[in-house]
Amino acid sequence: MVMALILTVALAAADNSGFQEMENSEIEDQQSSIDFQNRRKLNGHTFMPNRWVAQPFINGWLRMTTGIAFAQDLKVPLVNLNGEQLGVDEGEITALLVDAEFQHRLGKRLAVRIGGTGSAHLGTNQVSVISQGIKAVYGFNLGATFKILQSRKAALSATGDIRFNRVLAFNLIRFTRSVVEYGLTEDNSLLDKGMSNIYVAGLNFAYSPSKWFGFTALGEGGYGTPFLEGQDNSGVMAFAVGAEFDLGVGTKVPLGLMTFLKWNNYNDLYPEFSDSIWNTGLTIGYTGVKNFFTGLEISYSRIQARSDALAVAAKTALNTVSLGLVIRHYF
Repeated sequence: MVMALILTVALAAADNSGFQEMENSEIEDQQSSIDFQNRRKLNGHTFMPNRWVAQPFINGWLRMTTGIAFAQDLKVPLVNLNGEQLGVDEGEITALLVDAEFQHRLGKRLAVRIGGTGSAHLGTNQVSVISQGIKAVYGFNLGATFKILQSRKAALSATGDIRFNRVLAFNLIRFTRSVVEYGLTEDNSLLDKGMSNIYVAGLNFAYSPSKWFGFTALGEGGYGTPFLEGQDNSGVMAFAVGAEFDLGVGTKVPLGLMTFLKWNNYNDLYPEFSDSIWNTGLTIGYTGVKNFFTGLEISYSRIQARSDALAVAAKTALNTVSLGLVIRHYF
């Protein structure tokens, strides 16, 4: 009887211990789920991802983006062999782009990322084909985000990024000018090759006054190297603000809207002559799943040409409309 009593007490203790472990595991799973959902949530508002206005949240994610852009109002100077300008003509450019980025979360304050990008653009009429030819840009980037502070309504982080881009450009006008000025030598080539590198650091900020509205902003600066020889290295700056609305709050419609405005002085699609770029646009995204986002980005950019750019007339401003599909998975 004593042995039976001891065995009964031992079994009861084991059952209670197993139940306690199961209960603790469930609590940990629930806490982990809550923590996961709160990684990009402030004041009850879940922020939409946007590649134009980077956010301060420490998340792990994988992003894929594909898009197409149409540029108009490219002004090309018409010159004779003596370099005298006879007039100006206009052209158009079409561009295709794809990029992917992976970010890994290291604890609650630090995330690191790596990505790759590729794009190609070519002229779509006689003027732009001769002046801009065909261009391909591909490269990769490394970056990190460190959370400085986060409260119930606001978050602030510091970021650093390095981007290395390889540029290949087939340009008939630059080749012809070089032949006229220096003669046909081994140094003259229809294909220009070079690197266009960017080194930047900045601050990302997010604020949410209510569940249905969120505000984001960024400011960054650094150093950039143009790929064309003879162009000066220059400082790189960017400033952006974004405002987003969650239609799912109150209406139960799993859609979000985000509008943004951004200014910077560098463009990966046109690294040889971009000088001042204004970007504005709208993102429409599906917000029905916590760890998944897909959306359509519609943007308009006005790109002011550099004063020392070749084959582009003075005061040229490209008006570009782009469409992109963004898919992002959080983990």
